[in-house]
Amino acid sequence: MIFLCFLKFSFLSLTDRFDPVIYKTSRCMEKINTFIAKITRPKIAGIFPRERLFRLMDKGRDKPVIWISAPAGSGKTTLAASYLNSRKLSYLWYRVDEGDADIATFFYSMGIAVKKAVPSHRKPLPLLTPEYQQSIPLFTKRYFEELYSRLTSPWIIVFDNIQDAPVNSLFHKTLTSSLDIIPDGISIIAVSRNDPPPHYASISANNKSHLIGREEVRFTMKESKEILLVGAKKRIANTSLTRLYTQTEGWAAGLVLIAEHIRTKGLDDTLRSGSIYEKAFDYFANEIFIKTDKKTQIFLLKTAFLPRMTIHMAEKLTGVSESGRILHELTRKNYFTTAHYQKETIYQYHPLFREFLLSRARDSFDTGRLSAMQRKAAALLGKSGQIEDAALLFINVGDWDGLIKLTCSHASSLIAQGRTKTLVEWITNIPEETRDNEPWILYWHGVCKLSYNLTESRGCFDRAFMQFRAWNEQTGMWLSWSYAVDTIFHEFEDFPRLDNYASLFDDIFQKRTPFPSFEVELRVLPCRFFIMAMREPNHPEIDKWAHRVFLCLQECREVNLRLQLGFHLAVHYLWMGDFANVGIVINSISEGLRSETILPMERLLWENTKAMYAWLTGSVESCLRTVSEALKLSCETGIHFWDHHLLSFAACAALSDGDIETANGMIRKIASGLTHARKIDIIFYHFLCAWRDLTSGNLSSAAEHMRIHTSLVAKIGAYLPVAVNHVAAAHIFAARGEYREAISWLNRAQQIGRQTKSKLIKHMCLLTKAWLALECSGKGTSEEEGLAALRKAMSFGREHRFINCFLWRPEVVSRLCIKALEAGIEAEYVRELVRTRKLVPDTPPLGCENWPWPLKIFTLGRFTLLKEDSPVSMSGKVPRKPLELIKAIISLGSKEVSIDRVTNMLWPDTEGDMAHHAFESTLYRLRRLIGNDAAIKLQGGHLSLDSRYCWVDVWVFERLLEEIAGASVSEKPVPLVRPDVLKLFEKAFDLYKGCFLPADISCLWTVSIRKSLQKKFFRLVMLSGNYLERAKQWQIAVEYYERAIEIDNLAEEFYQRLMMCHHRLDKRLEAVKVYHHLRNALSSVYQITPSPETEALYRSILSGTHKPECKKF
Repeated sequence: MIFLCFLKFSFLSLTDRFDPVIYKTSRCMEKINTFIAKITRPKIAGIFPRERLFRLMDKGRDKPVIWISAPAGSGKTTLAASYLNSRKLSYLWYRVDEGDADIATFFYSMGIAVKKAVPSHRKPLPLLTPEYQQSIPLFTKRYFEELYSRLTSPWIIVFDNIQDAPVNSLFHKTLTSSLDIIPDGISIIAVSRNDPPPHYASISANNKSHLIGREEVRFTMKESKEILLVGAKKRIANTSLTRLYTQTEGWAAGLVLIAEHIRTKGLDDTLRSGSIYEKAFDYFANEIFIKTDKKTQIFLLKTAFLPRMTIHMAEKLTGVSESGRILHELTRKNYFTTAHYQKETIYQYHPLFREFLLSRARDSFDTGRLSAMQRKAAALLGKSGQIEDAALLFINVGDWDGLIKLTCSHASSLIAQGRTKTLVEWITNIPEETRDNEPWILYWHGVCKLSYNLTESRGCFDRAFMQFRAWNEQTGMWLSWSYAVDTIFHEFEDFPRLDNYASLFDDIFQKRTPFPSFEVELRVLPCRFFIMAMREPNHPEIDKWAHRVFLCLQECREVNLRLQLGFHLAVHYLWMGDFANVGIVINSISEGLRSETILPMERLLWENTKAMYAWLTGSVESCLRTVSEALKLSCETGIHFWDHHLLSFAACAALSDGDIETANGMIRKIASGLTHARKIDIIFYHFLCAWRDLTSGNLSSAAEHMRIHTSLVAKIGAYLPVAVNHVAAAHIFAARGEYREAISWLNRAQQIGRQTKSKLIKHMCLLTKAWLALECSGKGTSEEEGLAALRKAMSFGREHRFINCFLWRPEVVSRLCIKALEAGIEAEYVRELVRTRKLVPDTPPLGCENWPWPLKIFTLGRFTLLKEDSPVSMSGKVPRKPLELIKAIISLGSKEVSIDRVTNMLWPDTEGDMAHHAFESTLYRLRRLIGNDAAIKLQGGHLSLDSRYCWVDVWVFERLLEEIAGASVSEKPVPLVRPDVLKLFEKAFDLYKGCFLPADISCLWTVSIRKSLQKKFFRLVMLSGNYLERAKQWQIAVEYYERAIEIDNLAEEFYQRLMMCHHRLDKRLEAVKVYHHLRNALSSVYQITPSPETEALYRSILSGTHKPECKKF
């Protein structure tokens, strides 16, 4: 029951110092100056305002996307930036590059852009960490819904240089998805050298985009003339302007170059130059590069290796102290250099200009110098935060040492940001022979593979561990060991593998090697504890280790790490049946828990823990509610890794509650996703099916599922799940009548329980043993043995407050509870168990005096309602009509009582609908009064009291009479007194306290049942007395007759039998007293004298001649 969890908080860099805030820092979007250029609109000054295109863009804003498409150097970026400035629009600027091919990089960078654009929202947007990889479309939807909710209308999002994202990357699919949910008032401006790729076909087809293509973007003749005339020293003829326009074809970069050429070379030389578009590189060379001094040329060639740079970076790379002046001059003269003004100005060359410079650099420098320059540039890029560009340079020059250092320095933050694809690309570019001899690279490669190939991941960690151990590098060694253990933990299918890791740990730990830091200890201790829980639950120091992990939990302040530690502890304690400590762990974590700081994966992990705890402690509704909320979170986040276990716990809760329908629903959902499930999910599924089929009576199917479960669970090598399997097998064999096999499986489970010291397993075994013993009573096992086993089970359950477990079947536990209460075993605990679990036996235990009925109704000699054994509270005015309704239902037989008959009795003067409305209102009030709707059923126009929830003294009295009749107590010869018969008499006498509803004698609808019950009581008295007289138990008979007379002091036959019993006991005086008592009662009530038969009996007793005979009834 343990699951994969990607631990994003304990990664180290080569500095050997754990950084517990790495994840926090990455989510706080650290500000790297050079990175800001990616999300900053270029500064615009002295540009030509393009009102013609601005109007087109205004028109296009009624659609989600404005796509600006034109060749490089067409002024697309300037157009978008100047439009925002002209219209004074709020915006978010994002420059796309090749790094966005890793979609996690895009989401990370976009989050920084949003934080910059809308700083008032402190909560960062989520990162695409590995748990979201299976549901990227849903993650995308939720991400952009949150992003759009932070923007106020009107708002523009600019994606510049979209062409730099590879066509086959997820970037384009992601951007397309975001357009499906874009709200009104928010528009996207996509800037690209190309028309929309195929991914955007649906956007175009659905008329959701406005395309501004090459023809629209290029400058018109009129616009070109205005630009060329701005910098001209003298007037230019129209014919010349036309020829110049023809040369440029309205290309913005060409116009800028021509304007500069005119300024420096004159108009005539410019007119002789031909097509500027074809000779852009020549213009860069002749008009910009050659005209600079040698020092500046070298500066330009070297800095071309920096996609973005600060003055400091340029100085470091080139050694030119005038770097600031050169960059400023290039920007001022619009020499294809832009500046982003932040705390430190960031410069970048236009792509065409940079391409020219790089080409020139490759031609100008020898291989050695070129390589050295690139290495130095890569190092500067890495330090400035341009790590993707740095890695690319290291790879291009084969500087594996530089790439390894860069990788190890940034691996932790890349992992935390979900950018494993980028990290894997770096690592796999390192030659294998080099990679395999760098333990930190092996380590990080293993971390990357955690999400998709656990076997290869474990191999990386194992090799890293061996090298770290050889180097005595403690941090790397312990981390590699712990993550290797995690891979087995994630798989949950081959725990014997853990034995080797336990040996390695103990070998190192016994040498008293301290952990290098508390953070490393946080990583390692839970793993060693996990091994103990799975493979060494009988370890002599497991409790000490549990306490040590709990101390770490208390000291740890990172909430997501706390949840993971709490999970390990809670699951262990749950398996051990130590629910008190589980409660302590949960309370410890819940204090100060703030949901906004919890990652969804860890939230779902913790919800699993709470769900398991809830159902094992009998809180079925809480479990189902927890699972429902967790599954909702799964759907919202797209993280479905925990779904099977959540559904499994819900199914366990439902099955333990006897709710087969709900359990079936959960099991069907699990079955629908088994194709790609892990072995543990499949194992759990077959266990649930076996439990369900056992409960439903489908024993052949239960046996087949258990056969599969037994085969699979044996292979994982975890003792506690195996013990549960054995108990389940015992239940199934017993249900099939194969008791010998059942006992054999139970004995194996008990052995595991003893070895592991699991109170949960012991409790399951004790309950099962008691059930088997009672089921086998008369088949080699006595009832005394069964009761002894039951006493032990209930005593253990009371001691450890067990109220649920695996294989809990309400019908079985109900029978055990009835047996326990009848035998006086742990009555208080059993009654509380019945109440808490709302146990309802299939056959109502009417004869079980101690059963905690939800509702008890006394009608014989009194009228009393007891709810949970306490009188029903009737604050204020007594609810007369509701009480009359329940009395009427009982008077009319309690079952299938016609509503019409009830309404005629209780509302005889009310007609039609009014009577029916009065009935509905009264029934509602009655149900509220007793607090149990199930006790009174309304179906098909008839009312019934449900004997599963309701106890009525009349029912029990009549049932006792039936049992007495079945005991043949009136037959001869005169028997010895049977204790069971005497017990039936006692129960019946105790119930009949007087006539039925004595306060309602005036109600005609009570007459019939009252007379019927009086006759039954009369027969009870005569049968019991006759039985005792024939057994010559005169004194006991006297006591029965006296009790009967107290209840009905006008029943002359009772007096007659009492007189004869006294006579048999030679108590003539007592017999005479009885006669006078009768005479006074008859005279007082009816003004009559005793019957002639009584008078004759009296005279014979006085004369001493009467010989009493027992009448047969």
